[in-house]
Amino acid sequence: MKKLKVFMKLACENFTTLFAIIAFIMIYTTLFGDENSLIGVGIVTALLFFKDIDLGVKRKHGALLVFLFLNASVFMPYFATYNVYLGLVINFFSIFYMTLLTSEKIDYKAYLGFVLLYVLAEGNPVYGEALTLRLLSSVLFSVLIMIVYFVKHKNDTHYKGILTVKRESHIEHISFALKLAFSLSVAMFLADFFDIHKHMWFTITVMSITQVDIGATLLRMRHRVLYTLLGSLIYIIVFGMILPHEVIVYVALALSFCYTFVKKYNIQMIFITINSLIANEIYFGSDLQAVLSRVILMASGVVFAYAMTKIDFIRIYQRIKKE
Repeated sequence: MKKLKVFMKLACENFTTLFAIIAFIMIYTTLFGDENSLIGVGIVTALLFFKDIDLGVKRKHGALLVFLFLNASVFMPYFATYNVYLGLVINFFSIFYMTLLTSEKIDYKAYLGFVLLYVLAEGNPVYGEALTLRLLSSVLFSVLIMIVYFVKHKNDTHYKGILTVKRESHIEHISFALKLAFSLSVAMFLADFFDIHKHMWFTITVMSITQVDIGATLLRMRHRVLYTLLGSLIYIIVFGMILPHEVIVYVALALSFCYTFVKKYNIQMIFITINSLIANEIYFGSDLQAVLSRVILMASGVVFAYAMTKIDFIRIYQRIKKE
C-alpha cells in the first residue's frame, strides 16, 4: 500500500510536469512561431534544469552565467551561419567556455542546460521574422530563468567567483571542455560544409555520447546504436503497420508520460527514438527514408564520437600550456 501511494504521488508529479511542459511549448510556439518550437523545448529544459541545479559559484555569478550563456546559446549559432570557418571558431569557444565555467558541477552535467539549447539552435537555423522572434524570446526567457535561478538558490553557500573557477579549473575539467567543444564544433562544421539535411540528429548524438569518463562514453555508444535501431524497428512496426495516423499524437503523449519513469539510458533511447520519429512524422510527414536518415546520422555521430576518444586532450592541453 505504501509503495502504491509513493507511485501515485510520483505519477501525479510527473503528469503535472509533463502537462506544464506541453502547455509551455504550445504557448511558446503560438507567440514565437512553429519554426522556433525546438528553442521552446530547449528553454523549458533549461528552466527545469536550473531551478534545481546550481552552477557551483556565487549566486550572483551563477545567475549572470545563466543569462549570458542562454543568450549565447541562441545568438552565437546565428553568427556562426555567416561562414563555416568562422562558425567553427565561434562554436568552439562558445561551447568551451559554457562547459569550463560550469565545471564545478560537472558531475551534475550543468553544462547541458546551455549546450543542448545551443545544439538545437544551431541545427534549426531561421531567418527574417522568425529569427527576430527567436532572439527576442531568448532575451525574455533568459531574464526569467536568471530570476528563477537567483530565487531558488538563495540558500546556496558557494564562495567561488567565475574568474576563480576559470583559474582553478582541474585539468580533467579543462580537457573535457576541450573535448566537448572540439567534438561538437567540428561535427557542426562537417554538417554545414557538406550541407547535411537535419544534421541535428548527428550533433545531438555527439553531445549525448561525449562524457567526462571514457568508459561511460563507450557504454553509451553501444546503447545508442542498439537501442536506437530497436526503437526504429518498433516505430516501423507499430506506427507503420498497426496504428492509424489519427492516434499518433495521443500515443506520443502516453509515451512521454511513461518516459518520465524510465531511469536506464538504454530504455530511454528506445523512447527518445520513437518520439523523435513521431515528431518527424507530425511536422514533416513520414516514410522509411526518415527512419533510415535518423539511423544513419546517429550511427555517424557514434563513429565520430568514438574517433574523438582517440585524441588525448589532456596531453594537448599540457602541451599548449607549456608553450
